[in-house]
Amino acid sequence: MGNSSEGFGFETLLEIATRCGSGTAFKKAISWNADSDLERSWADWTRSSFQPFILPHLLEVQALSSRQFVREILGLDRAFSGLLSKESEEKSLEAGRQLLLMKTLKADRTLDRIQRAVVAGNAPGHFATLFAVRAAVFSIAPRTTVSAYLLQELVCEIPDPDHQAELLALGLSEVNDFFRQSVETKSEAIGSNA
Repeated sequence: MGNSSEGFGFETLLEIATRCGSGTAFKKAISWNADSDLERSWADWTRSSFQPFILPHLLEVQALSSRQFVREILGLDRAFSGLLSKESEEKSLEAGRQLLLMKTLKADRTLDRIQRAVVAGNAPGHFATLFAVRAAVFSIAPRTTVSAYLLQELVCEIPDPDHQAELLALGLSEVNDFFRQSVETKSEAIGSNA
């Protein structure tokens, strides 16, 4: 195993995943389907689903939650259905329903309004949406939210913490690439506006 700071980081992420999601309460991952070649299926999922769809969704929802833009969050939640396969959509909504049953540790008006809209049938209530709103409630940094979401997917499919940490490291390289590209894009935009 790695040094103690890596272990602490993993444990902290696990705590955040538990706070924003529900830790190991799910029987299956939310959108990743592990197969016998775990590394390949994880890499395929992070490139084909996580990086292009889930990661930007988490970041947009978390940013909107921080500003209490409920209507916009509900719109993103509805649009998220169109980005997922039928199977992934069903799993995401089931996981979202489970998350709605969790008690929020801190009263938050935005989360309350979103939960009421989902219960009323005005939004589907995807797991990623609710996870990101909960992360905003706890003032968790966006990169940490994304990393905790990846770990949430892993703990639902793989019981071995060492293997979880190994695959998490692979997924985090995708996250780092995403953040690096978005910083470069912002820098180019600022440079072209000067």
